[in-house]
Amino acid sequence: MDARVMVVEDVSALRRFAVQALDLGGYVATGVGSLAEALFVAAVSAPDVLVVDERVIRAAPDRFLALIQSGPLRGSRIVALGLVAARHELIEMGAHCVVGKPFSDHDLLVGVAWVLDVYARPANAPSTAPGPPGGVQ
Repeated sequence: MDARVMVVEDVSALRRFAVQALDLGGYVATGVGSLAEALFVAAVSAPDVLVVDERVIRAAPDRFLALIQSGPLRGSRIVALGLVAARHELIEMGAHCVVGKPFSDHDLLVGVAWVLDVYARPANAPSTAPGPPGGVQ
């Protein structure tokens, strides 16, 4: 796997945990603490997947949507880390899937693998990845 994954998480301990789990899972992972940092880093190396904390999305939903629809983040698949109860709202805000908090390294890896698989294959082709992690849409 050479997929590039960027974790946007304002809590440094969670960001480090997610980056380490993704690295161990075979991804090339980078962690940043804000959308501004994500945009700066993505200008050099755009991620295939953006793992974003729900709080980051909610802090500036219009800006988040604009960033993922244009510029270096355009085309990135979005995995939101948030409350499962808010999954429909997060998907409406631009997420492709939601990994429920609290999350395990396994849940994160399954969510990332799922969005890479589902959004890389032609419509109607069967999925080869396991279904999204518990409670994820």
